[in-house]
Amino acid sequence: MMDHNPERALPESPDRWPLRLLVPALLDLAAAGVYVVAVRVSEVVAQAASAGGSLIFPAVAAAGVDPRAGALTEATARRSLLLVGIAGIGLGVLAEPILAIFGPEYRGGVDTVRVLLAAMLPLTLTRVLAGDLKGRGRPGVVSLAMGVAVVVTLALDLALIPMLGIIGAAVASAVAYGLSAVGLAWIFIRVAPSRAGRLVPGWADVVGVAAWLRGRR
Repeated sequence: MMDHNPERALPESPDRWPLRLLVPALLDLAAAGVYVVAVRVSEVVAQAASAGGSLIFPAVAAAGVDPRAGALTEATARRSLLLVGIAGIGLGVLAEPILAIFGPEYRGGVDTVRVLLAAMLPLTLTRVLAGDLKGRGRPGVVSLAMGVAVVVTLALDLALIPMLGIIGAAVASAVAYGLSAVGLAWIFIRVAPSRAGRLVPGWADVVGVAAWLRGRR
């Protein structure tokens, strides 16, 4: 029986590993504290991705072979990317005063926050496409992509954290998210079927998101 729990459609972020283990081990607890806050701040903008993945999973599972399921995923991916991008730019501009709320020592995490905010874009695509592929009964490919992301994250963490500190951990996560997004997009394009361009926001999506934001006021 297919599991329709939407929470299981969302993959765990690879940066949980440096957050839990590697930053404290390779640096110190103070750096780990700054990294925890940087991750939490950046994850605020990823809520659109989480919502998109949660909604896509049951919708695609219910649609079966209906080709409209692919179109729904494409539109959700494009508009989620726009929302996350807009929110990420705003939060990146305000990163320093936001971190200062936690204390002056946290201002050293500004660049880390900005790298993680950029990483939220491929994470957004990963979460939306993971929801689609699990809804199509292909959880194995999602698990494989997440497994590869974890291995890449760990390898890059070990290489970059000693050299770059917590920024190295953020870069490692960004690369892992990018690889996951590319891998899942490649699979989605073939099984939907779709084209890569259909996952890239266009002017119609800008207009649609702007209308939605106006309606939310």
